[in-house]
Amino acid sequence: MVLVVVALALVATVGRPLLGDRLATLRRDYPALNYAVAALEMFRGSGSSEEEDEEGGAAGDSARSRGAKRIAGVNDKSKLPPDVPLYPKPISEMFNVGAGDAGAFQRVARPRRDVTEYFRREMKARGWTSVRELSSPTSDVAVWKKGNRSCRIEVDDGEQGSEVWLRTTAATSRR
Repeated sequence: MVLVVVALALVATVGRPLLGDRLATLRRDYPALNYAVAALEMFRGSGSSEEEDEEGGAAGDSARSRGAKRIAGVNDKSKLPPDVPLYPKPISEMFNVGAGDAGAFQRVARPRRDVTEYFRREMKARGWTSVRELSSPTSDVAVWKKGNRSCRIEVDDGEQGSEVWLRTTAATSRR
């Protein structure tokens, strides 16, 4: 499954200029592609240069073809909104925290169901309301709301336990 998501992300990134209008149809027909593209865009945004941002991406970069600037952010755990939980003692983790959005990825040495239950308890304890929960044989996805903010947490089966993908609007966001 991970290889399929990576392959779809690669196709969406490299093939975006070639696919044009078909990309929206593919993303609708293959929901896993949305996760892969969102994760890829979230994490690749932290390495952009100011020159690339001003011009909408480097030549040949998919950012140029879509006309949007890269998402600026920092890999700093301390910048996450304090009411968004993370799983304790992960094997590894990465962050991308910007002015209005934040994202995190964690590898956790625990079974997916245990990790999902941890986030369910913690989100409720921190005042978040569950909007939707979806489960498949290899993945659990939950969407939460708190005021005008939202948070999406996906927990996937991983090689060493679980992989957690978290995306949230920041406390100062006006969305």
